[in-house]
Amino acid sequence: MTLQHKPHHAAPAACSAELIAIGSELILGHVAERNGAFLARELTRLGVAVQFTTTVGDDEQAMAETLERAIGRSQIVITTGGLGATEDDLTKKVLARVTRRRLILNDELRIRIRARYKQRGGSVPASVDRQALVLSRAHLIENALGTAPGIQVSGPHYWLAALPGVPHEMEAMFHAVVSGLLQARFGLRPRSRLRVLHCGGVGELLVNERLRPLFSERPGSIGVIAKPAGADVLLLAGPPKIDPSLRHRPTAIPADYDALQALEREVRGRLGDAVFGADDDSLASVVGRLLRERELTLAVAESCTGGLVTHLLTNVPGSTAYVDRGIICYSNRSKSDLAGVAPQLVEEYGAVSAQVAWALADGIRRASGCSIGLAVTGIAGPTGGSAKKPVGLVHLAVSDQGTVTTKFHHFHGDRLALKQAFAHAALDLLRRHLLKAGI
Repeated sequence: MTLQHKPHHAAPAACSAELIAIGSELILGHVAERNGAFLARELTRLGVAVQFTTTVGDDEQAMAETLERAIGRSQIVITTGGLGATEDDLTKKVLARVTRRRLILNDELRIRIRARYKQRGGSVPASVDRQALVLSRAHLIENALGTAPGIQVSGPHYWLAALPGVPHEMEAMFHAVVSGLLQARFGLRPRSRLRVLHCGGVGELLVNERLRPLFSERPGSIGVIAKPAGADVLLLAGPPKIDPSLRHRPTAIPADYDALQALEREVRGRLGDAVFGADDDSLASVVGRLLRERELTLAVAESCTGGLVTHLLTNVPGSTAYVDRGIICYSNRSKSDLAGVAPQLVEEYGAVSAQVAWALADGIRRASGCSIGLAVTGIAGPTGGSAKKPVGLVHLAVSDQGTVTTKFHHFHGDRLALKQAFAHAALDLLRRHLLKAGI
């Protein structure tokens, strides 16, 4: 008996993709291009090999050349930008030219767009009708957050989606519609070729040193990226290769996922508890999970970070279950008034010291009645440093009912970079304290 399998049940071959960001504001550096990073991550999670990313200005000829090249060499093409109602929004016009389609006014869409503008108040400019122009033999992609819908176009050897350039609109459309379209058309499934391990409390060079033997054993499979108070380790299945027999239509050879899992186990073994999470994990979410599991509450006393630690913690949904309060005790007086730090302690050791960090953490814990107190005090610069206490010095402390853990670091960077490093170092100290204390 012969068994027959439907195509969508078969193991998918890897697809090649190309991303095109459109807009002169991107070329001029007036606006930072961030859509490409999001799309590359999401496509990689689906097992797609992103091989090219391009940024092109609002120039018809340049856009046409870029699109023609993309659909000639990539199976999946996603553009962002140029779908608005202004004169420099040229994406649909150029797409019509490149794919040999007509632009047609969609009356139903025109009515919907005008109604949405009216809801916002004020008059409806005639130029909004430009957003109701659609390509013949193409499908619209619903935009629930904005007025400009996306466009889905299929060709003999390619599939193209044109999405708005506004990041939150584009991201919502990808999650709600585009990801499903890609999975259905190409038989994809969420299984990433990329695994990102997040490390805290260790720098890029130390991580590199611990992983040094693996770089030569698995060339192209490991990357290390510096992060505030830590590093990310990028693990790539493959590495991606191109089938040389397909010169005119490059296609990536499917990734080796078993090898990726084995590599992750080895990397975790070499880095130990420096690894706090993977992929979408953040220090704040991991710390929050530990606090929630242990049914602990937290109070934070911040000096040099000005509330950044509490901001990161409360960015996590559900953080109200464990974050009780955060205070900014920037002046010496506030350290005494809000956290009970003895003025004599500040006079003897200075505001940036292990002793004051200890007192801040213990004081805010006692004042709040929380299970845990966390404190940060440092010098973010660019002034205020000295030979003994340079800019970039930070003292951290964590207090619970039984112990107080303190640590200091000396980071380098500008004021904002230092504040970010201080905040992440504080969260990592809290993470390690919770793990070791076993509370």
